[in-house]
Amino acid sequence: MGKYDVDELVLKYGSRYVTKKLSSEVFWKEHWVLSCTVGTIGAVCLGQCANYLYQWYRLYTMRTLKSEMARDSKTVLRDNLAKMNSKAKWEHILCQSFEELVEKLQSQQLKAVDVLHAFQWKALDVDTEINCVTEPISGAEAVALECDRSDVPLGPLHGIPVSLEECLPIKGYVSTSGASKYAGDVCSKDCLVVHLLKKLGAVPFMKTNVPQVVLSYQCSNPIFGRTVNPLDVSRTPGGAAGGEGALISVGGSCLGFGTDVCGGIRIPASMCGIASFKPTGLRLSRSGIHASSKIPPQIFTSIGPLARDVKALVMATRSLLGPELFAADLAIPPLPFNTGLFEDNRKLRIGYYIHDGYVQPVPACVRAVELAKKALERQGHTLVPWQPPRVKYAMEVLFVNAMIGDHGRSFFEEIRHDKIDSSAGQLYYRLMIPEFVRKIISNMLRPQCPTVSKMLSAGLRLGSIYDYWVLSGMIDDYKEEFLLKWQDSELDAVICPGFATPALSNEVSSRAMSSYPALYNLVDFPAGSIPITRVTAADDEELETSYPATDLISKLVRRFASGSENLPVNVQCVSLPWRGEVCLRVMKELQDEIGQFSSK
Repeated sequence: MGKYDVDELVLKYGSRYVTKKLSSEVFWKEHWVLSCTVGTIGAVCLGQCANYLYQWYRLYTMRTLKSEMARDSKTVLRDNLAKMNSKAKWEHILCQSFEELVEKLQSQQLKAVDVLHAFQWKALDVDTEINCVTEPISGAEAVALECDRSDVPLGPLHGIPVSLEECLPIKGYVSTSGASKYAGDVCSKDCLVVHLLKKLGAVPFMKTNVPQVVLSYQCSNPIFGRTVNPLDVSRTPGGAAGGEGALISVGGSCLGFGTDVCGGIRIPASMCGIASFKPTGLRLSRSGIHASSKIPPQIFTSIGPLARDVKALVMATRSLLGPELFAADLAIPPLPFNTGLFEDNRKLRIGYYIHDGYVQPVPACVRAVELAKKALERQGHTLVPWQPPRVKYAMEVLFVNAMIGDHGRSFFEEIRHDKIDSSAGQLYYRLMIPEFVRKIISNMLRPQCPTVSKMLSAGLRLGSIYDYWVLSGMIDDYKEEFLLKWQDSELDAVICPGFATPALSNEVSSRAMSSYPALYNLVDFPAGSIPITRVTAADDEELETSYPATDLISKLVRRFASGSENLPVNVQCVSLPWRGEVCLRVMKELQDEIGQFSSK
């Protein structure tokens, strides 16, 4: 700045302004290192903001495009079906039981393509109300026509339409697990279970909705929206396989498959009044399933069937557990379906419990276990009281830290820059709290609100590889403790509540109530869920007057389970690892004794 300029500025603005301006220029010239640092930080911040905006816009574009494409594919199929004008024929097909469909397709009394069209029509019809279908599988008709061209059945599931949870990959389709980052990733091949279903003659025909990153028993995501319970649209159908549960519940599919990492197929079965079966983790292959379904490493993801009829679960499981599975995945133990174990007439010794010592189930769920106990006793089985060991410790220490012991990093990576859906929001925002702040709040709340304290501290225990090894050892020790208690009681199976409540409100996403199904993911026991009864007015009244709401979880249970009259209530059946046939046998005998449950 020259002298002439200074004099001119002094006349115009005064000496104070000029002195300040000159001092500032001198400061930045003399402190050039600081100048460069500040400039670099500013540039980095601007770059980060620009990158965030770019990534956000990229994911927004991807999920919007995927959502529109899925919606258009449903519209095209719906219009094509409307032109066929075969509603009466389709309604006749939909009235058939699963067993009747199998028999008539095997004998070619029914054409596979007609059965396919019937279930496509029904699925799209109910989808307009509950939003359970993400997209139709366009190649389904070609597969059905191939079945009809064959002179002999292509397999035990010849012509049976099968719906699939959205995160089970199918060649040529996107599998997102509800996360926008995957909305543009087209699968190059079928996952192994889908491949085997096709070889068995089944016709995959619909993909169904899941929660964002499949870690909630809400069923909504930013790509495909929210699925509601067809029995009460103000309530959730559960998750992960919420779309499957809802679709099968109203007859839009006769058989479906989903993933179960903390009750993912048993919770929807319980909330929608259908049956499901989770085998031991490595009994069915996980080869090719979506990456988000493979975490965490200490808890096995199981793939299993859902249906309205236990016989469908048995046939699907029996069909898949064959030589082709063991040849295709060498990591799977070559254990074919044990028909002798399933059809054994020996009377069983079955344990039962109505309270796991952690979450008190509502009166309707207690009554369902009592009804199942009496039904099994009429079948000649011996029922004995039993209690799983230390469920509170198993859930609050082992299970939660196994799920998010990486401080939530795996979870965050799945939804980085994504729109956060309500199904993932509670966990997301809890994990967003800095760890030292969570520790302080957790310690402060421990005397008065131990449950909230445990929730806040979840995932903070693992600070190193050593901690991970210690946790793995603790889980192994607990499994051994669980097995020894089972062995000491000389049990063949166990029955217990399928969930602590009937279907919950769409706003609830806390995993704290899921101890009944999640326990058997932790110990990796096969488990199934079967509908037993419905909530009565007396159950609702007892909930309001007698349910012991003494802590945060029980207060939430009573609040969100009220007004559940006429909703279905399931019981969970459990057997030893690798002996899922016993679990299926107990489920079948319950269904035979109590009668086919209908959620309609």
